[in-house]
Amino acid sequence: MRRAGHIRQRSPGSFELRYDLDTDPATGKRKTVTTTVRGSRKDAERELRRLLHAVDTGQHVDRTRMTVRRWLTLWLDTIQHEVAPRSLDPRPRPFASCQALGHPSSGAIQSTGGLRTS
Repeated sequence: MRRAGHIRQRSPGSFELRYDLDTDPATGKRKTVTTTVRGSRKDAERELRRLLHAVDTGQHVDRTRMTVRRWLTLWLDTIQHEVAPRSLDPRPRPFASCQALGHPSSGAIQSTGGLRTS
């Protein structure tokens, strides 16, 4: 199914792109994605083509506004039963363990935890 999108100039050098994803099975309403592109109209057209191609081929990643902290926490909860208990110990050791990397008090989480995943 070929999808279409819309480009609207917001201000000089800034364009709003809107395109539809599939319909929401619960409500039956269309899911519309809006994003902004800075640059020329050709840049906006190129980005819209790339996004529509990603939707058509199933490679589109819906932004859930998930932070790195949240993703690591979910990942650790998922793998907790698959790794040795010592691997989940947050105490520092010469080699970083899974939990030391993803523990909320670790430097990795404190420096990147507020970033959004793309």
